[in-house]
Amino acid sequence: MQLRFLKWLAVLIFILGLHFTVNAQNLDQNLKILAPLLGKSWIGELKAPDGSAAWKTTREFKALWDGSVVKYSGSTAEINSFAEGYF
Repeated sequence: MQLRFLKWLAVLIFILGLHFTVNAQNLDQNLKILAPLLGKSWIGELKAPDGSAAWKTTREFKALWDGSVVKYSGSTAEINSFAEGYF
């Protein structure tokens, strides 16, 4: 039982370490303001101005090219909308 727990704990520590290593890239000085957004999926809701409809939307920010670029991607599945851009 303890050996199984220790194996799962080791895997969890490895995955968390990998996650923090990827997200801890040295960002370009001009992109540091976006650091709190990196590596997370942001889920929100878009509403029609008259309130007749609402759609679930997802936004993600990822650091690329050793932190010199931040990629933005957003999607809204209900209306087949996808967008991406780079900072």
